[in-house]
Amino acid sequence: MEVQSFTEIEAEFVNRVRRIVWCTVATVNRQGRPRSRILHPLWEGSTGWVATNRHSLKEKHLQHNPHVGTSSISKSTPIVLQRGKKV
Repeated sequence: MEVQSFTEIEAEFVNRVRRIVWCTVATVNRQGRPRSRILHPLWEGSTGWVATNRHSLKEKHLQHNPHVGTSSISKSTPIVLQRGKKV
């Protein structure tokens, strides 16, 4: 999808991020392996903020490699059950 400005997708964006409860963020450690953790995003308009402690492992990973992978879980994400247990 290509858009000329954020205003073209702003309503849908805001609708989606208001439902987000948690997000996962994966960084890359010094051995080149992924490391993921669950974070709670805070939204300010179209900007999502996550915080970390100074000199945390996450900060060290980002200094070494600034690329991350993310996914989100919203209030409307279905819960999958297998044999009566959450999966």
